Amino acid sequence: RVFWLCFPPVHSVSTPNVMVASRLFLAVASTVVGHKVIQLHGSGTTNPSKYFWDILDMFTEQAEPQIHATYRAIGSSSGMLEFAGPDNGFKAHNHFGSGDIPMTTARWTEVTTSGGRQMVHIPFALGAIGIFHSVPLPAGSKLQMSPCLMAKIFSRQIKTWDHADIVAENPDLVVPAGQNIVVVHRTLGSSSTAGTTEYMKTACPASWTLDAGSTSNWPDDTTAVQGSGGMAAEIAKTPFAIGYLDAGHGRREGFGEVALQNRNGKYLTTAEANIGLAGTQAVATSVIPADPTSDWSAVNVYNMPGELTWPITLFSYFYVDRDLESQGVDFDTQALLKAFLEYVLSEEGQTHAETYGFVKLPAEVLTYNKDTIASMVFSSTMTPFVREISTAAGTGAGEYILSVKRKSYDTVMHEPIAASLDALDARIAQLTTDVHSASVAQLHGSGTTNPSKFFWNVMHLFKNQAMFPTHLTYRAIGSSSGMHEFVGIDNGNVPQNDFGSGDIPMSSTNFALLKFKMVHIPFAVGAIGIFHSVPAAENGGADVKLDACLLAKIFSRQ
Repeated sequence: RVFWLCFPPVHSVSTPNVMVASRLFLAVASTVVGHKVIQLHGSGTTNPSKYFWDILDMFTEQAEPQIHATYRAIGSSSGMLEFAGPDNGFKAHNHFGSGDIPMTTARWTEVTTSGGRQMVHIPFALGAIGIFHSVPLPAGSKLQMSPCLMAKIFSRQIKTWDHADIVAENPDLVVPAGQNIVVVHRTLGSSSTAGTTEYMKTACPASWTLDAGSTSNWPDDTTAVQGSGGMAAEIAKTPFAIGYLDAGHGRREGFGEVALQNRNGKYLTTAEANIGLAGTQAVATSVIPADPTSDWSAVNVYNMPGELTWPITLFSYFYVDRDLESQGVDFDTQALLKAFLEYVLSEEGQTHAETYGFVKLPAEVLTYNKDTIASMVFSSTMTPFVREISTAAGTGAGEYILSVKRKSYDTVMHEPIAASLDALDARIAQLTTDVHSASVAQLHGSGTTNPSKFFWNVMHLFKNQAMFPTHLTYRAIGSSSGMHEFVGIDNGNVPQNDFGSGDIPMSSTNFALLKFKMVHIPFAVGAIGIFHSVPAAENGGADVKLDACLLAKIFSRQ
């Protein structure tokens, strides 16, 4: 095939710049005509977008032929729509889609029935949704919740943190009386909303009677936010709030995490759980269909069995046509897509995914995926891409080689910058720790007057000996008043100080008012003496001697 470019005679061009531009265009055009650009395009969930962009950039610089590969981060639901293509004659707009939830039955029907296509789901990573809160708790303690308790809280059947059901699972929880629970949820469609609500529907349907899915009919007295950033910001600024986030995101923010009760009855956080176990159980219990081309809409890995299994776990999926040849996909694009899928599912790709907050797939799921890719129909004229990991002289220079020996100048310059940024982040984290360590450590108590001078002396000593600033006080108000403030009778039964002190044990009346466990620590022995001002001459210079009964009669004025 011959392509023609037509230009007027050079002498008819009045501007030298036009002549230069014409010659430059001819040079570029001849280059473009002589070399094919291999394209690969996808769209879908935002969660793996940075991971995908990283891989596609890597492939672009490692390949000899020119590659133009893109991924549009538009959300799982939009990714389904563009893969099903109801506005495109039921042909996919892209070469692959991606989502954190399986293709819905409606979209799957559009692909298979309306479009006459077969598609496969390829789970490529695992993620966990954590439940995070801003309830002030003592260091080392955590909130515990069963799925039914969680469902009642998020549906506003339980509205205060001191509700009996919460206290029953958290007997040491100390919060102000009647403290409102601020429930925060995502607005618009969200895979984390889908994971959270579908988990509650699965684990405790009697308590979660609201809608389950990427959106829900949340009660009016809950707080709606946009995006995971909005969720994190709301939890950070609002005391006594609760919400849900990607587990890695919530932990990076330093939020308190709820220990959820899993199917085996064990309370644990995402940091304590083995996230990959949910995928293993999904294969073992046939949750994942034997046929990768079937309807996956009912597939979920919520509340899987296992001692260390996390109950709100999600697969992230590729949506791919099983027969790319029949869809008219260019054979080189087929080869690049296959290489992309195989890299993501390789040991290197799975380790790479961990740097973006994902969890490696268990071996059982990787084997399933390998069989799925083997069942796909590729062009007989397709030449697969091969990766050159170590130098292979001659063959490494081949056209369909993705060589780690090729890099772009951008990457070479980016690597030391990234290393510097990592070092800077570490330094900032250390400085933040130092600043927090340099904050004023406070300790306050109240109670009996007898040891007050001793306490003040010790506190003054500590202030002088501590490297970081301290502020320590003790109010000498008497034993009974010290009990009153320690019990928090005027403060919703929350202690008004860090400790109390008295010369007598806590009274049974005050002890019964406590909402937490307390200990008595006797710290000194003291004596009460009986003193008088009887002149010694009146008693012949002898000591005044009294037994208990005589003393009682004197003090009672008998």
